[in-house]
Amino acid sequence: VGRTLGQSLRLSVKAVSGGTPVAPQARMLSLPVDVLVATPGRLLQLVDKGSLFLGDVRHVIVDEVDTMFEAGFGDELDKLLAITTRNLAADP
Repeated sequence: VGRTLGQSLRLSVKAVSGGTPVAPQARMLSLPVDVLVATPGRLLQLVDKGSLFLGDVRHVIVDEVDTMFEAGFGDELDKLLAITTRNLAADP
């Protein structure tokens, strides 16, 4: 769905997740991305490595956040939301 939507709207859509090597995903993110679908752990890993800059994030969608908290991802979600929402109040 993401690729089809991206092609129709001419958006760059990428996905990253754990369980696969991080280096190819980091290379893929060397160019700007309009829509990124990511697992919290891999997203934070890429941010910590300096492979992903989240300063221009305008929207954050977290699917099944209750399940993620129950599964023990609360710290990762808190950190992710702190990074991505820090400048939203100043955004018109």
